[in-house]
Amino acid sequence: MNAPEINFDYTAKALRKIKPLKTPVFGELEKNILYTFSGKSAISLVLRYFRSQNALRDRTDQLLVPGWLGIPVYNTINKSCFPTTFFNKKVQGVLAYHQWGYPQNMDAIRQFCDEKKLFLIEDCAHAFESYYRGERVGTMGEVAIFSLAKFFPSVVGGAIYTKNESMRRFVTEAFRSDEKNLAKKVFVRRLAIDCSPTKQNLIELERNYAIYDLLLACPAYSLAVARNEIAHGAIERRKHIHERYRAVFGGDAYPSSLADENVIPWVMPLFFETGQCKKVVAALRKKNIKSDIYHFDVNRNMLEPRFAPCVPLPCHQGMSGEDVDLIIATVQKAL
Repeated sequence: MNAPEINFDYTAKALRKIKPLKTPVFGELEKNILYTFSGKSAISLVLRYFRSQNALRDRTDQLLVPGWLGIPVYNTINKSCFPTTFFNKKVQGVLAYHQWGYPQNMDAIRQFCDEKKLFLIEDCAHAFESYYRGERVGTMGEVAIFSLAKFFPSVVGGAIYTKNESMRRFVTEAFRSDEKNLAKKVFVRRLAIDCSPTKQNLIELERNYAIYDLLLACPAYSLAVARNEIAHGAIERRKHIHERYRAVFGGDAYPSSLADENVIPWVMPLFFETGQCKKVVAALRKKNIKSDIYHFDVNRNMLEPRFAPCVPLPCHQGMSGEDVDLIIATVQKAL
């Protein structure tokens, strides 16, 4: 069965033609979702809550984080506490990052947090709808954060999932301090960056990240785009692309430990020897397909990580069948 085609005309004029949708973006999780300006805004709000509860006493208390997170995420954390990759007596909580949508070993991490009396935040920025042993990721910690903009062309947008009523009240009250006028300006700049990722615009992006903790509420535009994408089959399209890749590359390049997981990946890693990785990257770049060698935690356990080089393949719902065919053929020819 063919995957659905996605409409990406999200100009202001086009949005006015979209009937207002109440489509739940997160399905069964929706009733416990609070929408934020971005995933980084969500992290900031969550850490501020833990500071208000004295679970983080001051900025010298520490949050155990995985390696290879983006620098802007570490910088956001650093406004409330200190991010560290090594456990010590100052660590009060854990940020478990489900890299590219593939779930961490939540049994081991949850047990570690319980034994050490640490709070657990699930970073689901790349795990919009993935499962760990039948449980949806994002539901196994005290709270989870999501990023709409990682999965939809929504410019910005994030979310917090929690059943903790105290945290929900704190976040809702914090929205009152949202810098709305500043948020509008940043939104326009972010849209310009998405449309034209020049060097100057990318520098502007880094500057904007510094104030994401002041921008709290999700723009109506971003939520409308996410709802429209869900209603028109974005997730089904991603599943379809993932299944095509898996059928072709399953085996050594895409081991069963990943292929058998119930995930909708942000990107899909293929594992080769370093020399082969370089050949694949070079071949993709010749076809004007952005690519590079990245590192993936094949243990999927931030407490005992083992990073391996890989080449991630895009799974974006905006790709046509011809785009996917080209990527598959290019990788195969390079090997």
